[in-house]
Amino acid sequence: MGDPVEISRSRALPIAVDRSAEAHLFFGDETSIASAEALIRALRAEAVVLACFEVTSMDHRWPAAEVARPEAIRWVNRAGRSGSALVSWLARQSLPSANSTTAYVTGEAWLCAMVQAHLVRD
Repeated sequence: MGDPVEISRSRALPIAVDRSAEAHLFFGDETSIASAEALIRALRAEAVVLACFEVTSMDHRWPAAEVARPEAIRWVNRAGRSGSALVSWLARQSLPSANSTTAYVTGEAWLCAMVQAHLVRD
């Protein structure tokens, strides 16, 4: 007790950023926010970014001052099975062309499977 502790943020990226993509889409749940934020911070300033995270409560949103591009992030309340609210939100969106876009999907396995199926099939 009483010993000093130093905390620093890792600069390592969880996965490689697709530098050839013009647009980057980030989808996931509460467990996805930190890794997506690291990737978003690594992108060029002119890169198009859209992120949406499904959270159990709007109280679980990250404060706008704590994220690199708060205007690019959307939050949806989880309703029912994990991923359902996110896929419902996705179905109402007009996303950038798939030819120049990379999607990063992380989180609970069922959510990832539902989002991936929607992006690939719909």
